[in-house]
Amino acid sequence: MRSKAQETLSIQVETLTGQLDKYCLLFATLARRSDIAQLFTMSDNEQAAIKAKQIAIQSSAISGALKVVFIRLDGQTLASGLGEPTGRVDPYFTNDDCRS
Repeated sequence: MRSKAQETLSIQVETLTGQLDKYCLLFATLARRSDIAQLFTMSDNEQAAIKAKQIAIQSSAISGALKVVFIRLDGQTLASGLGEPTGRVDPYFTNDDCRS
């Protein structure tokens, strides 16, 4: 019985890890897009936020992620697919959350 429980647990761990890894891939994919990188350097913050929100909404829809947020290095929210107000946010994750 213990052996069967361990086997079941191992399968569940692998399944959960696979589900979480797909969101790490989303992050890495979005980070490599030059159009997204340009949004962080645009002088027109309002226009950048509009474009970033569109990308966040599309990315959420395609990936199944509940929330896609673009955050500047200073912690300011550029845009969120959920229409949340912009402002400073606590980090959602650290570099340790996704394996390289």
